[in-house]
Amino acid sequence: MPANQRVAGTFYGNVFGVKHMKKKIALFANGWNNEYLMLSMKGIQQCAKERNADIFLFLDYAAYTDDEIEIAGEINILQLPDFHDFDGVILLGNMLTVAGEIDILREKVLECNVPAICIDYDLDGVDSLLTDNTTGMRELVEHMIKVHNAKDFLWLGGTKGNRDSQERFEVLQEVMAEHGLTLKEDNILYGDWSYYSASWRLEEWMETHDTLPDVVVCANDNMAVGACIFFEDHGIDVPGNIKVTGFDHLESGQGFYPAVTSVERNVAQHAYKGTCRLLDRLEGKDCEKKESFRTIVAVEESCGCQLDATRGRKRLLAFQKTYKKSIDSVKFDWHLTSLDRSMVWVRKREELYRAFRHVWEGNHSYEGNDFSLCLDERFIRSLDEDCELLRHGYSERMKVVYSMKDGVSQPAQYIKSRDIIPDYDCNTPEGHTFLIVPLHMEDRCIGYMTMRDTLAMLPESNLLTWTKHLTNGLERARQNVLMDKLNGQLNHLSQTDKLTELLNREGYEKIAIPQLEACRKEGLCGAIVVVDINRMKHINDKYGHLQGDAAIITVAQSIKEVLPEHWNAVRYGGDEFVLVGECESRGCAEKLKESLIQRIAENAGRLLPYKLTASVGYVLVEPYTDLTIEEYFRSADQAMYYMKEDMHNREAE
Repeated sequence: MPANQRVAGTFYGNVFGVKHMKKKIALFANGWNNEYLMLSMKGIQQCAKERNADIFLFLDYAAYTDDEIEIAGEINILQLPDFHDFDGVILLGNMLTVAGEIDILREKVLECNVPAICIDYDLDGVDSLLTDNTTGMRELVEHMIKVHNAKDFLWLGGTKGNRDSQERFEVLQEVMAEHGLTLKEDNILYGDWSYYSASWRLEEWMETHDTLPDVVVCANDNMAVGACIFFEDHGIDVPGNIKVTGFDHLESGQGFYPAVTSVERNVAQHAYKGTCRLLDRLEGKDCEKKESFRTIVAVEESCGCQLDATRGRKRLLAFQKTYKKSIDSVKFDWHLTSLDRSMVWVRKREELYRAFRHVWEGNHSYEGNDFSLCLDERFIRSLDEDCELLRHGYSERMKVVYSMKDGVSQPAQYIKSRDIIPDYDCNTPEGHTFLIVPLHMEDRCIGYMTMRDTLAMLPESNLLTWTKHLTNGLERARQNVLMDKLNGQLNHLSQTDKLTELLNREGYEKIAIPQLEACRKEGLCGAIVVVDINRMKHINDKYGHLQGDAAIITVAQSIKEVLPEHWNAVRYGGDEFVLVGECESRGCAEKLKESLIQRIAENAGRLLPYKLTASVGYVLVEPYTDLTIEEYFRSADQAMYYMKEDMHNREAE
């Protein structure tokens, strides 16, 4: 059954009597190369808008530098969607090789037999739209040799085994060979595509080399920028002392100084065509299984060439953006601080909603007007009981502890995890983009966050920072709730008599007395009832201490059975008990006394091999007197002894 027949409702546009069903497309990417991702999203969203498709972007931030536990937590998001619920799948393949995501997703695509396209990665059994790594790279190397007379090259590649990196490397070797040049073995370095890895690898290389190569050829712009900064930090001028080139021709490289000579791959157009290709296939059109798009050299400053006026204008705009980023960073930090602070005071599960509402109704500019915080049911259970969080996959239900729709807070609710987006509406006439990111502590699943039609936090890796603050806050709140429960349990244990499960003397001081004082402050009448087992020594001496304990337990149980609601009962001493609570009149206290005496006799007759009675005395605690609670207690205790003395006198007659 098509995916859009499994969701509530279907959007139909009547064009010449033909029904056009809205498509649901699952998109998978890694968020670390945020500039490449933003350019890809630009093209994908444009196509989705034109073709009326909803895009579900499942994003992970697995990194080569992470440990296995952290990576497992990130890529767990791949287990959330059921591919049967989607019409098609897009894989930004060259971003999904960090933790083997591409292999996991390929298996799911083939198992569900869902139409899919992999962009910038040649994936066996899946349609692929590839970057032509040959043409532009050849032009780049030719330019360095013919225009700049470069002879000594150093290659700084991406991860070993990566198709794009390997193809670019082979072109470098091939063109050099055509010009009678050879790439030295120790001039072949590999990074992980990141800015930092370029610095690390070059630092290692320079420790064993005294002379610089003519040019460092990097597999992407991130590493090229990292190389330029590394050389600048070491007093080496680029391009005066050494030249540097990249690949991708991203804005960050164009606005950098020196602007990075690179290879233009037109990422946005590439992603646009890939999305169109998938939607064409869904409409039954014939499409090529594999296709490559041509690249061209983009000559800038880092190779020694000069910028034209247009390029210089881009740099000025980049300077402006850099200043704006510093201001935006401060605002973003304020937002993170608000998010952190909201979790500090959470002590109960129900306080989560109020905490997030306080934050997000104050400012949700980063999250947008439509977003949802969905927590795994196991995480919710862990707030109430000792419960291990899931380490693979998600529970069948998610608790939407907070969501906002059209800028208005929505009630908390449970949804099926398979539904992913709370209250998803496929009847909207325009295409939407839903961003879904995992929430986890190491490899333990907390849940996920969804945002509709906003990618505001994708640049600068702000989204990763935001999710870390959110998950840390949730874990802190969970620990607060558990600690509060534990403190409550410890207080209960410290204030509870182990034998009878009534309050003990500490409970009397901290719970019973404050209850009476609260009644007096409110102008209400209270009562203190003192109960003492008769002939307790005789029971212990004749029947043994186990039967003595049975007598105490029987009286305690009788007290529980007749105790009025909101009253407290205390085992005050060995065989003495105290009952306190609000009491309207002497008649109410007298009724409680008679009920207790009768219930003790009934229970003892069924449970004990001897007669059991108790003496009961009480006093009303008036609200408007100068007497202390201790003085009232002595009066009740005296009343109890009057009853006990009367009983002893009658037994002696």
